[in-house]
Amino acid sequence: MATKEEQSFLTIYRSLVKRKRAISRTLIEAGLIVTFKYSGTNVHTVNPIVFVLNPKYQGLLHGIALEHLALKDFRVFYELIRRQREAKKEYLVKLRLPLLPVRLTTNPKTFYYNKVKPLIGTDNVYRTYDVKYISTVQAYELDFEKFNLPEDVVEAGKQLDEQNNKR
Repeated sequence: MATKEEQSFLTIYRSLVKRKRAISRTLIEAGLIVTFKYSGTNVHTVNPIVFVLNPKYQGLLHGIALEHLALKDFRVFYELIRRQREAKKEYLVKLRLPLLPVRLTTNPKTFYYNKVKPLIGTDNVYRTYDVKYISTVQAYELDFEKFNLPEDVVEAGKQLDEQNNKR
């Protein structure tokens, strides 16, 4: 059962949904924000909202459970992801390689502990889900105009850009 704080976060994220559409669990991909019914073991939240890091790594869906992440921290996290994707696309363009779908990471747990956790400063948002217990999947499109990025998030993004440019 979700705590009051977690229910509050779920309510906030659901209020930001611009569009939702039902999809097959085989169509879940990195970078999507999804909700689904989960009937696995040790279930804390039956209908989580998850930012997908990798949908099939070692047979599990890996993601960030948004019911545990304050909106201010999600803003920082989202900016990190957006900039990571842009940096990878720019790199592929420089190499003159075709722009295939950009994967966030091959090992989502390493990505989380090396990039995400230091940025948001919390350890309780990383989750794995056994895909066979996932049903009734909906992909969410959030209305990002409803939450403007505060200056500290923009500054964090600039620091990430500087790190990427040093490579």
